[in-house]
Amino acid sequence: MHLIIYKKSNGEPLLQETISSFFTTELFNTKDSYEYVVKHFGGKNEEYSEIWLDDETTIQKTYTHEFKVQNGEIVFGNERIIEEPPREPTSGERIELLEQEKLTLQLALAETIEKQEMDKISNQLALAELIETLTIKGVL
Repeated sequence: MHLIIYKKSNGEPLLQETISSFFTTELFNTKDSYEYVVKHFGGKNEEYSEIWLDDETTIQKTYTHEFKVQNGEIVFGNERIIEEPPREPTSGERIELLEQEKLTLQLALAETIEKQEMDKISNQLALAELIETLTIKGVL
């Protein structure tokens, strides 16, 4: 057995539960299910209704297709697109990515060192010019 609780106003399914075959629809207490729906979707119990399914094909289709409940019947729509989770890179791909990142960082470090060396040379030239100027003026 399969329980679906839906919103009466638009037929939107909000909760699906598969019920053990030991229960009948009369024996299964839906109170907890309704409380869950009210807690998570708001409103009052009276705004929701339930439908019971026992056809395995229909139950399976509720997981693979969009659907609504209209006049107490399931109305199926388009098949749901189930996206594949992104593939994790292989160990080889991870190593290659890390090597590329390492090369990028080494290049950035080399450029930084080159700039520091250029700044150092510029500072040395500026200092030499200052000393020359001060020497010519007799300050040193």
